[in-house]
Amino acid sequence: MASGVRDKVFISYSRDDRQWLEQLLRVLSPLIRAQPDAIFWDGLIRAGQEWEEEIRRGLDSAKVAVLLVSPGFLASEFILKEELPTLLNAAKNQGVVILWSLVRNCWYEKTPLARYQAVPYQQTHKMQAWNTLSETELEDLLVVVAKEIDDRLRSQPAPPAPEEPEASAPATAAPEPGHRTAERLLAGVEDLRVVAEIGDLFVIRRRWSDAQFTYDRMVELAAPNKERWMAWGYEKLGLVHRRQEKWKPARECWSLAQTLYRRADLGEKVAEMGRLLQEGPIAPGAASG
Repeated sequence: MASGVRDKVFISYSRDDRQWLEQLLRVLSPLIRAQPDAIFWDGLIRAGQEWEEEIRRGLDSAKVAVLLVSPGFLASEFILKEELPTLLNAAKNQGVVILWSLVRNCWYEKTPLARYQAVPYQQTHKMQAWNTLSETELEDLLVVVAKEIDDRLRSQPAPPAPEEPEASAPATAAPEPGHRTAERLLAGVEDLRVVAEIGDLFVIRRRWSDAQFTYDRMVELAAPNKERWMAWGYEKLGLVHRRQEKWKPARECWSLAQTLYRRADLGEKVAEMGRLLQEGPIAPGAASG
């Protein structure tokens, strides 16, 4: 299929680096005000939208890919297996611009990113990570990054992908039955952020049994002292059940998530769970939440 128009900025980052993303977005605010739809990052995905579909749309519409590189970025299964290969392939074949910046020191030299010039350009001295800079130095750096993004976005459009005939999928090894893949990947893993990344990856691949096992593990690891993580795990479990149109267990999970979000005093998430509880067919006499 032919590709759509590439006219946006796609920002790829680790959840560990959300604070740096927010600082970049703040500096980019003049561009965002002038072109509200120019920037895509996963925080723009609204409740009720298909997470996988929106990420794919963001990748497919990227003219400029901004990568906030850090140990968390390089450790992310989802970034390294889904986002980064897609963006690097688009850079090679469709002219997508790769702009990466070192947020925290990491071993980026062992990745394909070493072939791309970082921004801002460091020609006379060793590259400095954002987190090593003073407040003034960081502000100056972010302005340079923002201007580079704007320049690349306003440059001549990247060529569209050539039309290719639909090809049959290459033969691959049969997936492991049940949730064995998740069980293997999660062996010894206790970092809730890593568990969340693995769960998201299984959702992208529509591996529902593995995804359910992963989010169950997330809830188990969060209990009993990390209510926000427990709530998030139940919310994700509900979304997995919804994908399979299993409405009763979906609502049970969302009801638990709502209770936990209420305990954590997260009113916006409580309301969001209330909206999810209204979705789908309601059994006669069942409470809607």
